[in-house]
Amino acid sequence: MNLMYEDCVFDLLKLFKDVFHPEAGEWVVVVLDLPNGNIVDNPLWKERRSMAAEWHALLGESASELGVRVAPLVSFPAVGTHNGYLPLGEGEPVVLSEALGEATIGLANSTRGGLGEGTHRFQVRNASRCGETDGKDCACR
Repeated sequence: MNLMYEDCVFDLLKLFKDVFHPEAGEWVVVVLDLPNGNIVDNPLWKERRSMAAEWHALLGESASELGVRVAPLVSFPAVGTHNGYLPLGEGEPVVLSEALGEATIGLANSTRGGLGEGTHRFQVRNASRCGETDGKDCACR
């Protein structure tokens, strides 16, 4: 299925298969960061959250075709720095450390650094769409 963001169109399932080569029974988690405290929301960040929900829904709908299990969409408080230490003891609906501890594939749609510092102990192959951009960094380059 093709997804479109502004003038960028890509096939998320093809991208997912090409990047991760998922094997039967793998556990996929999609994570995103949320504004909090002094870290304020903006339109691009709102778009990112919507995009993460779309990715999660599409992967969930395609789980049997891909041979994977898809965890609930997990959100966590933004850390506000590139590759900063993630709040592994926080998250909704499960804490981030539990989600990453069970996952073998992770997709992060966060504002700064994807799965950053403190996550190296988890055996998760991961990719992220990170950075504060104009929305045109979505696999078209």
